[in-house]
Amino acid sequence: MCLLSPGQSPAVPKRQKTFHFMLTVNRQAIAIGVAILVFGLGIVAFVIMEFSDTFHIPTPDEISMWVEGYGANGPVVYLLLYMFAPLLFVPSFPISMAAGLLFGPLWGTIFASLGSTLGALLPFIIARHFARPYVERHLKGRLKDLDQQIEKHGWIYLAITRLIPLFPFELLNYGFGLTKVRFVTYIVVSWLGMLPATIAYVFFGASMLDIVEGTFRIELFVGVILFAILGLLPIIYRRSRYFKSKPKAEKPIA
Repeated sequence: MCLLSPGQSPAVPKRQKTFHFMLTVNRQAIAIGVAILVFGLGIVAFVIMEFSDTFHIPTPDEISMWVEGYGANGPVVYLLLYMFAPLLFVPSFPISMAAGLLFGPLWGTIFASLGSTLGALLPFIIARHFARPYVERHLKGRLKDLDQQIEKHGWIYLAITRLIPLFPFELLNYGFGLTKVRFVTYIVVSWLGMLPATIAYVFFGASMLDIVEGTFRIELFVGVILFAILGLLPIIYRRSRYFKSKPKAEKPIA
């Protein structure tokens, strides 16, 4: 019988260490494989819908007719559609516009806003739990500094990228999952940042039938105004960065 001195831990067999290491590596490989598979399937699905004659990105009318076919379960089906569509890189704007056709301006905004938040949540969770550990181990230099900045000021990066329509919604969902941004911050700021564009798309979708009939509702003008404001945001953002980075002229010494 071998007695251990106080504070001495029992030696771990070499075979047990090797098994633990292999198990850890296998888990990491599976996690990375799942993340790559989901991301790859999403890209493939998007390419097929973009360039195929058989499969295509659905229009607001097609989405509306499909959801209406489920009757009273339509709202639940709509939310499920919005939750899983971003995984396959399906553009979100026709789904938001379909909410205006299906539920009207008020309830359409509620359902589209909830759906877009759910759609932003699922890719974020997949990237955070499956790919983030691998990314964290390989961050170096400026990328590591950027990751730390996003951890401290994540809400600013989120607000800018969600408000400005230049940044693709589907890629951002995965991208922020690879960073240290806090979960609650991601959900709340994403919801608020996406809300103006969501309202614009829903209001525009709610007035689509009226446009076809040659009549105009107030919702159309609200949507157009919001689109105009969102379109100006990139210009305002670039101007603010230009003036911030422009060196100040030194005052002459009297």
